[in-house]
Amino acid sequence: MPLDPIKAQHKVWVSGLMVYQTEFRSHLRVFERQGDIIKFHPLIDIDEGEVLYQFSLNNLPKHPLEDMGSGSIGCTHCTKKGEGRDGRFQGQSRTECGLHPKRTVDGLRVTVDG
Repeated sequence: MPLDPIKAQHKVWVSGLMVYQTEFRSHLRVFERQGDIIKFHPLIDIDEGEVLYQFSLNNLPKHPLEDMGSGSIGCTHCTKKGEGRDGRFQGQSRTECGLHPKRTVDGLRVTVDG
């Protein structure tokens, strides 16, 4: 994976994932071990309403790609025009870009292509 050399230099990876975004993300916890790194998800339990409220309250700008029709912003390879996450991974069975590999949730294998 392209980020493996960078991740190897650190002990903690901070991520902005939120449980409401995908089925895979709904099973994440605030701290999780992924190989040799701890993934820290400080926003994991914030719901979409709170995100929208904070953007409005703090007059935060939208991502420029939103005005161009992208409802979900990711890396350059997976961000396409579309409503919500419908623009992501068009024509593919995957739902995550590969930063979030296969993992086990409560003894069940959750498959994430990447």
